[in-house]
This record gives sequence, structure tokens and C-alpha cells, in this order.
Amino acid sequence: RERQKSTDKAKKKTKKVKEVKHEWEKVNTQKPIWMRKPDEVKDEEYTAFYKSVSNDWEEHLAVKHFKVEGQLEFSGLLFVPKRAPMEMFDQKRKKQTLNCT
Repeated sequence: RERQKSTDKAKKKTKKVKEVKHEWEKVNTQKPIWMRKPDEVKDEEYTAFYKSVSNDWEEHLAVKHFKVEGQLEFSGLLFVPKRAPMEMFDQKRKKQTLNCT
């Protein structure tokens, strides 16, 4: 009887826990353009990225794809536009920033 009482107590102490499961679908499977090797990136990809980031209708004049290693490590893209923006010296213009990880 003592054994039966102890198993009854053990059953009373257990809790039912609801398990929530999330399934995620990866939408963007490509590596970011600045994280890839420069010889793997096509000119069309640079142009499409430049136009989407800068809202420029023309292609860029030049691009520098670089990686810096040392105490700090980072990679980046530097684009030179064909023309200076019309509102470049407009004081009322809202500044545009781009943060990427």
C-alpha cells in the first residue's frame, strides 16, 4: 500500500506542459552580395544591388568590393555614382542611411 500511495503522489506532482512548435521557411537563401567573393558576383548583380539601395536610375560608374582582416574583420561594397545627386547640396534633404549586418 505504501508503494501505491507514493506512485499516486508522483502522478499528482507531474504537470502537463504544452509544447509549441514553430516551423520557419527560409525565404532568402543567397548570401549577401558583400559577403561573397568578388569573382563570384556578376556585374548585373552589382548593378541591381546599387539601383535598389541608391534609388538611382543609372548604373554606377565604379564599384570596389573589399574585405579587411586584422583585429577587426569586415567586408563591404563602395559604389561611385555616374552623377552627383541633384539634391546633394540641399540643406532640407533628409539624410539616407543604410545599416547592414
